[in-house]
Amino acid sequence: MQKKLISFIGLLTNLVEQAPKPALEYGDNTDKSQKAGTTIRISEETRNFFDIQAENLGVSVQECISMTLHAVMRASCEPQATQLEHQVDRFLELFESHQIPMTDIPVVLANNSDISRVDLLSRNNILNKLDTNLLEHLSKLFYVNVGWLKGLATTTNWNNFVLYKNPVGIATYLASLKHENRNVRVFFIVNEPAVFDALKRASTKEDNIDPIDMGVVVEIEKFINGVSFKSYNVFENGLRWNYGKCRRDLKAVMMFCDKTRIPYDGMIITKQKYTQLFQSEILATTALKRPLQIWHPDQLLWDDERNTERNELPTIARHYKEEKLDVFEVAVKDPWRISDWKKFIEGEDIKNVLKNS
Repeated sequence: MQKKLISFIGLLTNLVEQAPKPALEYGDNTDKSQKAGTTIRISEETRNFFDIQAENLGVSVQECISMTLHAVMRASCEPQATQLEHQVDRFLELFESHQIPMTDIPVVLANNSDISRVDLLSRNNILNKLDTNLLEHLSKLFYVNVGWLKGLATTTNWNNFVLYKNPVGIATYLASLKHENRNVRVFFIVNEPAVFDALKRASTKEDNIDPIDMGVVVEIEKFINGVSFKSYNVFENGLRWNYGKCRRDLKAVMMFCDKTRIPYDGMIITKQKYTQLFQSEILATTALKRPLQIWHPDQLLWDDERNTERNELPTIARHYKEEKLDVFEVAVKDPWRISDWKKFIEGEDIKNVLKNS
């Protein structure tokens, strides 16, 4: 049975959905500011919850409860309105989470939308400007799902790359990013605090212990019309360090970054955030918000005693050459030698698009 995450609003919505849907009637002279006097009794835990929410919103507890019940009523009786409101909320959340000031939104979208700063004062104006072309542009710009942008209950991040058994594809992708953008950085993410000890145990015992997963996220710094911001492309989850083939592919990508001087780092996040990130339940900017614990994956490539997996280096070097990653280094080191980047990105044999030095 599919697991459902039930929020406070979800519980109330499920309750009211069991009752007949009344028609919403507002008379022409209805004063919506008038409040119906109602007394309700709530538990101490519920009161504490609303105290915190009211303080965050800067309103009274009574007003917070009223807003919550009104939202549940709208979700039950006008589900289309809720979806449209989510669409505007997610548009604004996208820019806020990427630390792009409201005043710069029209600047960033200048070539793909006619949204103006005045439009940002009205939720209805924003909604009317969120057409299909703009949503698709936002999806590619920030690596998020179009469905999520439309206000649907779907995953957030746009996962478009598989690393396992595809190191050449990743090398091609990283080379194209370096060609198109100013700065690119690769993050190898785990949720295990004792990183090197845990990785060593996993690599030696393979499947005899609980799996240790490592996820990969690529950070791309973009510069549009004078505005700089960072987007994050989330790769697949479930790259098990215990499994030799997965581990070799991960280390091959680390080696490619090392040889081409593409910055790469390790990050340690909580198990909850790790799950939310790689199951696309939250935006990458939220999961990777600083400050974060770091680890140094480059140590796994050092040929000295500090490398806890030094004995595997010859195997990784051989795997690197077998996958022909060394051939793709030129696309990063000497990008001018690629005669047709479009064909290169589409997977054309690099020998066919490589100029003679």
